Amino acid sequence: MKIKVAIIVPYHNSVDDLTTLINSIDEPHLDHLKLYIIDNSTEYKCIKFLSEEKIETITIRTKPDIGFGRASNVGLIIARNQGINWGVVINQDARLEPSAIYNLISSGVDAIPPSTVLSPLIL
Repeated sequence: MKIKVAIIVPYHNSVDDLTTLINSIDEPHLDHLKLYIIDNSTEYKCIKFLSEEKIETITIRTKPDIGFGRASNVGLIIARNQGINWGVVINQDARLEPSAIYNLISSGVDAIPPSTVLSPLIL
C-alpha cells in the first residue's frame, strides 16, 4: 500500500504560528504528502501563499470558531475522501523535527489497524 499522508492543521488567527509550522515540515521520505489548512478564523485572510512552494496545500474555509475538534474532523473527512490513508492532526503552533511524521507513521504502518490514533510525545 502506498502511504498517502495528510497533515491537518486547524487554523485560527495566527499567521506567524502557521508560517513557522509550515517552515518546520521536512519530510524527504514521504512521496505523497498534502497539507490541509482548515481555516476557522474570525479574521479571514488568504493564507494559501504560505505553503504553495513547499508542499501541496488545500485550504478549507469553515464557519468562524468551530473549534479544534470539529476543524480536525473536517480535514480528516476531506482527506479520506481524496484517497489519503494517513491523517496527522497538528496544532498550528507546533514545530516538527525533520522526518517526524514519517517516523510516527512508519512505526505503525504494518502493525496498527485502520482508524487507530497515534500521537508523538509532546514536549
